[in-house]
Amino acid sequence: MRLGPRLRGQCDRCGRSHVLQPAAVAAHRSDVLAVLVRALLAFVLEGAGAGQVAMVLGRPARTVRGWLMQARVFARRHLPAFTAMLAGLGGQDLLPRVGELDPLRELVAVLRALGNAAAARWGDLGLTEWERINLICRGRFLSPSLSLSFYHGLAYPVMT
Repeated sequence: MRLGPRLRGQCDRCGRSHVLQPAAVAAHRSDVLAVLVRALLAFVLEGAGAGQVAMVLGRPARTVRGWLMQARVFARRHLPAFTAMLAGLGGQDLLPRVGELDPLRELVAVLRALGNAAAARWGDLGLTEWERINLICRGRFLSPSLSLSFYHGLAYPVMT
């Protein structure tokens, strides 16, 4: 993808111009990536319920429940491909317990390992861990709009 003015890029694959968003933005979400990640980690790692997460983040409980429900769907749909990407980067040793965890816990573990393996191979590009993960997800972290077709190659800028 070649960058042009005003954060637009010319796509080599389809030939169209696309608006480029910062890695901290999750596509089609009114909340930024940091809020979504905080909700997911509070639920997965701290065992907080949707209501507790909603109170901490100042978001409606219904919204947080929706995020977590979508995260489960995202995990079931994309974990096999993310796990295969991790293995392709030689990072399978970063994740010794695949298949033993709850799908959301496994999603967090696989994505973190994948982000670290990609950063080890290509550098961190000055991005945070979850910004790298969102970049790998083509800006569609936990989004139902992430298509399976993007798995033909890692969505990482250096790999073309």
